[in-house]
Amino acid sequence: MKVKVMFDRVMVETQKEKNETDSGIVLVKNENQNLSKGKVVSVGKGEMQNGSFCPMEFEIMDKVVFEKHCAVFVHIDGKEYAILKQIDILGKIEEE
Repeated sequence: MKVKVMFDRVMVETQKEKNETDSGIVLVKNENQNLSKGKVVSVGKGEMQNGSFCPMEFEIMDKVVFEKHCAVFVHIDGKEYAILKQIDILGKIEEE
């Protein structure tokens, strides 16, 4: 199933946080548990202002971080996705 988000919304495929090593050792989380990461899979046209769309800051395949409470979570075909406004995304994750 393919979902196209509308206006200034972004759809992110969330990453599962690994909390155990391959050998079974449970890892303690030191990160803020209110944050989530993922990959952008759908982007709307932008917010309508003065009769035209403002450009979106995010593109498909961008890796992003966002606060969980700002998102609506949906499950499609066994995967979890977050849908949120682009303003609620805290930033892009850039690989060095």
